[in-house]
Amino acid sequence: MADYEALARRLADWSGTIGEFSQTLDREKVPYLSFSKVTCVEFCGYRYLLEYVKLQRPRPEPDYFVKGQAFHETVASLYRDLTQGRPADENALLDVLRRTLPHPTIDVENAVRLAARNAYQGFEVIGVEEPFVLSLDGGLPPCVGVVDLILRRGKTFFVVDHKTGKKFNGADDLQLVLYREYVRRQYQAVRCLAFVDEYRWVPNLATIRKPAFQRTRIPLGRTDWRLATRRLAWAHRRIQEIQKNQDVWALGECYMCPYRGTCPKASVGYSSYW
Repeated sequence: MADYEALARRLADWSGTIGEFSQTLDREKVPYLSFSKVTCVEFCGYRYLLEYVKLQRPRPEPDYFVKGQAFHETVASLYRDLTQGRPADENALLDVLRRTLPHPTIDVENAVRLAARNAYQGFEVIGVEEPFVLSLDGGLPPCVGVVDLILRRGKTFFVVDHKTGKKFNGADDLQLVLYREYVRRQYQAVRCLAFVDEYRWVPNLATIRKPAFQRTRIPLGRTDWRLATRRLAWAHRRIQEIQKNQDVWALGECYMCPYRGTCPKASVGYSSYW
């Protein structure tokens, strides 16, 4: 609990982004968990070693990361405008995008257009890109994260995760379970529903055959938090092993990894995916 309280106070006083906050914790070797850490160590122990222990970032930054970050920042401005009573405006949002990403490609612009056209209506906007720290039981360090969007209608809360990519990949329940647990604790929410809004990168909205936007409600049950803490506990044990030994196998699908061009353990030839 002391670790959680110290981290919560530190986050409350933080003036930068949640990404910068996490990177600072990594440099200082402060124990914490996050959805990104969990999925990274599940994907490949060696990637975790590179990213979180040796603090090596892929260079140049992957295109999908740069585009996704710019999109998230633009959509955040959309919902901050809505809290001020300003309606969604595609042109205004594209101006915001161009300040974030000076030369955006047409597929990013189209995703922003879709976000404006599909903005949530009739909801109270409670939080936009809201960072959090969660205390965990079982001797686990606190969990750090950020909720893309928190809405409320009546007594029901809604957590929304925005995802972008070349195709719809669905959601990882763990991320939304963490969001929901935070909202339950922070806002005393009795009922909280989870949604994923997915945007495909498409160059022409007029010629697509499949939708470029998809909104999906993710059903979460009463047992999901217990299952999530088990997954967090496994990841924490694996992280401790990697930090102690610093010699791990590369077990991920290397073709999907942003480190594949520089990783000395990246597989050569066909992935097991094929």
